[in-house]
Amino acid sequence: MSESRILVLFHSTGGATWKMARAVAEGAADAGAVATLKQVPEIAEAPSIQGPDFEEKRAAFADVPVAEPADLLACDGLALGTPVHFGSMSGALRVFLDRTGKMWFDGALIGKPATVFVGSGSGGGRESAILALWSLLGTHGMTLVPLGLRAPAVMDQSAVHGGSPLGAGTVTRGAGERPSPAELEMARVQGAALAETAMALARSG
Repeated sequence: MSESRILVLFHSTGGATWKMARAVAEGAADAGAVATLKQVPEIAEAPSIQGPDFEEKRAAFADVPVAEPADLLACDGLALGTPVHFGSMSGALRVFLDRTGKMWFDGALIGKPATVFVGSGSGGGRESAILALWSLLGTHGMTLVPLGLRAPAVMDQSAVHGGSPLGAGTVTRGAGERPSPAELEMARVQGAALAETAMALARSG
């Protein structure tokens, strides 16, 4: 059996969600999958949403390839990462996913495992953003892979973190380095869980 192909697709406005995406990809690779990082295209409204210096904020990951909707067909498992905007996914990710209508009509993504991770400035809206994406992924008939309690740090209340049983996350305005080591570890665990699920589904098929 060939290695499972995991696509880690993200939108990041300041770098935190990108760093989480790298950790998700590392976890998937450690579990034996081939992990590919891609980002969604920016939208024309980016300067008014993120500020006129939005390109400078994205310079560190500007060389990450930009995805096309067809990339969702080529992978065996999908990890989606987004900054939290008004309690939901970012506009750029929403526009990208709105382009998958034909895939929905064709049932092309049914059964494919998917997971979601987020970045939030204050920590608010993390789970509602994940649930918004779960609703979209569920409409596609995808197999949702939450983080659950796979990572012990999810239940650790000794420090501020952005993780929950629904998915890994980072609180970007929290104290210390962000994402924190605990947040990155949750992302790695989640990436491994996605890869293991994709491989299990491939074996059962």
